[in-house]
Amino acid sequence: MKKLFGRWHFWNYHHIYDQRDGSVYLWRLRIFGCPWFGIMLHRIMGPDFGRDMHDHPWPFFSIVLLGSYHEEVPSIYYGYGRTQRVSWINFKRATSLHRITHCSRKPVWTLVFRGPRVRTWGFETAFGWKSHREYYGMRPWEEDAESLE
Repeated sequence: MKKLFGRWHFWNYHHIYDQRDGSVYLWRLRIFGCPWFGIMLHRIMGPDFGRDMHDHPWPFFSIVLLGSYHEEVPSIYYGYGRTQRVSWINFKRATSLHRITHCSRKPVWTLVFRGPRVRTWGFETAFGWKSHREYYGMRPWEEDAESLE
């Protein structure tokens, strides 16, 4: 069952592909999703591709079920970013930048509880923040699975 009542989701999944080689980077099962919150199971197959940190369209809280990962986050003390290990829980605001740099095992499994969509998501580049559409060179009429949720 994919969509209920427009923007409601129940038990559907999709893949996010590595832009470099087309391999599956992340498998996402949307257990439940509505405009106010969502519950997702992530199977992370490896670190984020690219060097730029990204944010999200919603705040989220995740619980690591199996494995752990390291993520780079901004830091005024360590230059561009500092690395922290995530082995149990992780909370991010929609505007919190991060980038997964290492996975302890493949795959890493996380259970994610997201809040309502509050913005578009994007990347912090050397030229400033760019929306995911601009970053990936998408045309305005093209949609991707992330922007539809």
